[in-house]
Amino acid sequence: MMKTNCPTEVSGKTNNPEFNGEVLNGVWKMRNQLSQQLNEMSRTVGRLQCENSNKETSNKGGWCKDTSYEDSGSHLTDKALIPTLSSFLRGKKVASFGDGPGAYKREILKLGQVKSYDAYDGAPFCEETSEGRVKFMDLTIPQYGIPLYDWILSLEVAEHIPKRYESVYLDNIFRHARAGIILSWATRNQGGTGHINEQSPQYVLDIMEKNGFYRDEKSSKQLRKSSTLWWLAKNTNNEQDVLITDVILVKNYAMNNGLSWVWCLKAIFITILTAIPLVIYIVNSKTSGGQYQVYGSTHAQCIESDDGITSEVTKRRNELSRQLNDMSKKLGQIECESQHVNKNGGWCKHLSLEATGEHKTDFKLVKGLSRFLEGKNVGSFGDGPGVYKREILKLGQVKSYDAYDGAPFCEETSEGRVQYMDLTIAQYGIPLYDWIVSLEVAEHIPQQYESVYLDNIFRHAREGIIFSWAVPGQGGMSHINNKPTSYVVNLMRNNGFVKDEELSILLRKSTSLWWLQQNTNVYKRVDFQKFKNETYMSQFYT
Repeated sequence: MMKTNCPTEVSGKTNNPEFNGEVLNGVWKMRNQLSQQLNEMSRTVGRLQCENSNKETSNKGGWCKDTSYEDSGSHLTDKALIPTLSSFLRGKKVASFGDGPGAYKREILKLGQVKSYDAYDGAPFCEETSEGRVKFMDLTIPQYGIPLYDWILSLEVAEHIPKRYESVYLDNIFRHARAGIILSWATRNQGGTGHINEQSPQYVLDIMEKNGFYRDEKSSKQLRKSSTLWWLAKNTNNEQDVLITDVILVKNYAMNNGLSWVWCLKAIFITILTAIPLVIYIVNSKTSGGQYQVYGSTHAQCIESDDGITSEVTKRRNELSRQLNDMSKKLGQIECESQHVNKNGGWCKHLSLEATGEHKTDFKLVKGLSRFLEGKNVGSFGDGPGVYKREILKLGQVKSYDAYDGAPFCEETSEGRVQYMDLTIAQYGIPLYDWIVSLEVAEHIPQQYESVYLDNIFRHAREGIIFSWAVPGQGGMSHINNKPTSYVVNLMRNNGFVKDEELSILLRKSTSLWWLQQNTNVYKRVDFQKFKNETYMSQFYT
């Protein structure tokens, strides 16, 4: 069982010698960072989708620019509900997940009763159309690293979320609400702009109960009496849909489970369902409601024992890395519609083909690499059209050879030999390799992403790296980050890899292309034993 006795900060100390708090905190931080990067990239993709189509929404349900303005008529604010909401939330930290143009935020803050109010929305232009009141947040991706709130509002948002992302949206809400959630979800056949996931009241109720939430009618009545929009108030002509609700007192999740998390306190859930009255739900202490807070905190608190927490957070970090990579490929393909190379250095479709001649393969080096890497698991970071992979595998000496490249169409242009991998974002969840090969790739990586690219290589090489980096003045297609060999040697040494001069000379003798004869070097890991354990190594670089 998890234990902690310092709920506000991470001490990095533990009474359990088998538990490494620094590792958990590092993985936690990287998970949060990847979530934020994924969110930023989603906004970019959403904007491009809106600009390149005549649709009112992006592919994930976020409203495009014209429909995001308050005066567009698409967003209706129940002004009569605002005073009651403000009074109900007095002294609380509030967030609205799906605040549209931010009218609720503006009006509630005017009343000066809430402690704070942060507004988020999945419309890719919301920060502009809301005059800065609303921050972009894609509710269809896991959100980490944002604050915990006392109350979350999400009014008439769920029906805009594609069904396949529904559970992610709901988990985002559950994870960030200390005390409760106010939810409004359009029922079937209600109609409205961008309604693609309307659900029945019973469906929503079942979800809430499954996730450990019960109902409270008393507070619900207070809210629905003040509502003037029919879909937020009780529909007396539809009594068959009216839920009979009750109040269930809160039990402290932390106390019942031997925990001392300060935010495992009263967890009330209010749901506003169309054609039914406002309903309040309270967390069931016997179910898993508390887990959302454990995994959703902005840092690792002071957990003193693991019990799978590090493994779970690492799993989520790796999944975010995969999602970020997938979205990067999508963005790169969109960017390639108007340019030859995407902003991260990946070559576009016509340049990625082997037949174009832009990718030069040293067939003499193929034999040298195959001999050098005999019996090894090899990863090539930046394999272009996959010719090195194809030719080395023909010789049958390496144990395995996985090829990756940042060209957004590489999987197609390489006939499936190469997997897409954006080397400018942190990559997790892929295998560790005995040796990493990265030939004439670094010079294509923008300077601001150089350290990320290198960390990806360092993190996945057990024994060593075969590296070639174009020097200043060398020239070539899209060379934007050439570096002198002395710079590369020092950089590798500072990160635990030392140039093996004898092996470097031996490998260079097997090359025929002049730039590979000049730039290719072999770097061996200094302390192999320290990185022998795969689990530790996957977590060490955070």
